[in-house]
Amino acid sequence: MKILIIDDAKDVRRIIKFLFEKKYGIDVYEADNGHDGFELAYVLQPDLILLDFIMPVMDGRETLEKILSDPRTKMLPVVMLTSKESKEETRRMMQMGAKGWISKMVPATELTEHIYRKLTEITTSPY
Repeated sequence: MKILIIDDAKDVRRIIKFLFEKKYGIDVYEADNGHDGFELAYVLQPDLILLDFIMPVMDGRETLEKILSDPRTKMLPVVMLTSKESKEETRRMMQMGAKGWISKMVPATELTEHIYRKLTEITTSPY
């Protein structure tokens, strides 16, 4: 299994990568902006993309639009990561095609558990 995390917060990426690789043996790849994240998504075809809302170069909305509009990546599941819980923004991302959202404002081990549950839910769903 492969996870791609697209987030400009280096600490968030490193913590998720460390915990997933150590606890679950899942490969985690990183990008610090939407442009590079899209390119990696195309090449890696990950089982899950974790996408931050607020980033330089291409923000989460632009990156999600690009991923979901490209035939090579549109089937990849994207879950939004956020440090700001905006119900309006969350609803907009879900309407665009995100498979869910997870708040980064929890302890690292809890964040990892939320992500793992979402990954399991997405990869075992018949849809």
